[in-house]
Amino acid sequence: MITRREFLKTSAAGVALGLAGRPAFSSAKDEFDLVVISGEPTAATKKALEAMGGISRFVKKGQRVVLKPNMSFANPPEWGSTTHPSVVVTVAQACIEAGAQQVVVLDHPLRRAELCLERTGIRDACKNIKGVYVVALAEKNSFGQSESLKGKL
Repeated sequence: MITRREFLKTSAAGVALGLAGRPAFSSAKDEFDLVVISGEPTAATKKALEAMGGISRFVKKGQRVVLKPNMSFANPPEWGSTTHPSVVVTVAQACIEAGAQQVVVLDHPLRRAELCLERTGIRDACKNIKGVYVVALAEKNSFGQSESLKGKL
């Protein structure tokens, strides 16, 4: 009989061996759907987008884009409980540069919406990018159009 610990160790070793030497999972066309990059958030995000074939692989001219980062907690980026604002601003800017008509950065936070927008730093990071709107839905059962989005979309 195998113990739980032995099973987990053997499984982890098998996965590690299977992935050894592979930087990411890839399709038959060598286009990456997942990349793992470490380092400073802005540089790592740019490198990850490049490795996936550029944002234009996903965003076409004139499209409206929704980015859904994690901004659910009223914590600063250093805590690592939300998406780093540098990652969000880098992706939003790349979408605009690819020709997106509009980018909405949207979440339905678990904590007070206004406090989450303030403390995560995502709203401030994106405020100077034309065509980018940062919205946290505050209504408990609102998965539709927020008051702050009316007239913008």
